[in-house]
Amino acid sequence: MPEDDHKHAGNADVALSEITDLAHQILARATRGARRIEVDGQYYWTPPLDSVLDIYTERPELVMGDAGETMRNLHRYLEDEDAPYHAQALAWLGQLLQVVAARINQ
Repeated sequence: MPEDDHKHAGNADVALSEITDLAHQILARATRGARRIEVDGQYYWTPPLDSVLDIYTERPELVMGDAGETMRNLHRYLEDEDAPYHAQALAWLGQLLQVVAARINQ
């Protein structure tokens, strides 16, 4: 990897546009050839959002999610321009990406 690719290795912050670019590039490469992935009825485990960054206390209980419901929640979020739950929408997206990764890995 070129040296510029490591410029954020020690930094505590990152441009959100860089995350967006990385997401697009990784999705394009990782899903190459895949047209659709069945997610309805696909359940998964996830930690509660408010415990994700708290690594110093006891490990949180995992919550069961439903990928189909998560997908519907993301669509509802995008349909409502006044939706106040931006952090939860990002968490749902991350959860859905984990389901996609697990399905591709099967």
